[in-house]
Amino acid sequence: PFAVHLVAINFSGNEEVKAAAEQIYGELSKLGIEVILDDRDVGAGVKLKDADLMGMPIHVVVGPKTIANGLIEIKLRSAGSSRSVPLNLAIDSISETVVELIGNSALSA
Repeated sequence: PFAVHLVAINFSGNEEVKAAAEQIYGELSKLGIEVILDDRDVGAGVKLKDADLMGMPIHVVVGPKTIANGLIEIKLRSAGSSRSVPLNLAIDSISETVVELIGNSALSA
């Protein structure tokens, strides 16, 4: 099962979002973290609702506004909480969150 739902808002219309989302996806995959990248051409509300319905414990939101500020957002489904994290710390923050919520077994690499 997937641990992380990577929600890329305006993926096809914003090169910075696309590049950041693809980088995060690639690096998490290399670490062995099960991640799904939502790069569909639908609105943010649809993607976020679908992320909730799919039930993955961690949602990572990459959007034009946050990327413009050098940030991504990490949402915890169970707690209903979110926090902004600098893009350069995204991989460490996400992988630490995965270990906290799911355990080391989520890291297969």
